[in-house]
Amino acid sequence: MVSSLSLEALFPFTITLIILEVNIIATITSVIFTIYYNKRIRMCMERLTAVDDTLKELGSPKMYRKMHMLSKRIAIGWTVLSFALNFCDTMSCLIQLREETTSWKFIVPHMYNYCIHTGALVDLVFITFLWYIGTRFDEVKKHMQNLLVRKEHWLRNTWKKPTIIVHQCTLSTNNYKRVLWSSIHLHLELCRIAREWNLVFGIQMAAETAFYPLFGTSMSFYIYNLLTHKYRNVIPVSIWFRVISWTFVFVVKVYIINYICENVSVK
Repeated sequence: MVSSLSLEALFPFTITLIILEVNIIATITSVIFTIYYNKRIRMCMERLTAVDDTLKELGSPKMYRKMHMLSKRIAIGWTVLSFALNFCDTMSCLIQLREETTSWKFIVPHMYNYCIHTGALVDLVFITFLWYIGTRFDEVKKHMQNLLVRKEHWLRNTWKKPTIIVHQCTLSTNNYKRVLWSSIHLHLELCRIAREWNLVFGIQMAAETAFYPLFGTSMSFYIYNLLTHKYRNVIPVSIWFRVISWTFVFVVKVYIINYICENVSVK
């Protein structure tokens, strides 16, 4: 009884159970908040559409076709990656439980990874929409920079040619003010949309953030346990591939989320 409750036996099961519970809580939270904030999500979409229409009037092209192609690629990539990770975990489970005859070793990896893949899909939706908001900030910034360049050029011409036609000056000034106030309004509207989007997905992202330290701890102890106990001489390639794959996925995921959030926050 004492050996069965040792650190080597108890800690991996405990950390695995905690990770599974955190994933379940994060997934349920995502579903509940998505339903609860469904009206706000639709309002964000409508307001972003209005921003796109205004930017089109100012001369910026829409990105609907590009977003459609990007969404298809993301969906295909997510599906392929989910099946690949499930296959990798199934192969590792077959090696580790090769002495067992139960069929659960084929099912457990898929059940265990379901919430992880669902959370990854929510993250992709959040990141894609936030990235699109960032591109709209870039377009507004371009219009502001063009205004500054045009104003500087106009002031130089006015200083060199004081006899410029008054009517042309008035038209140029009116157009400058229209673009300027439109750009300011668009920037403020994009800030509101970004805050609303953060409000909708903020709690889900915070719940998932609690998973990353647990994942790192679990993976480190998993490698330690393999090196010191079960596979002292040689570790199967499939197990190494599983460790490297999951570590790479989560490192890239954390980096992209932090990079896009920081980028939009600065804008």
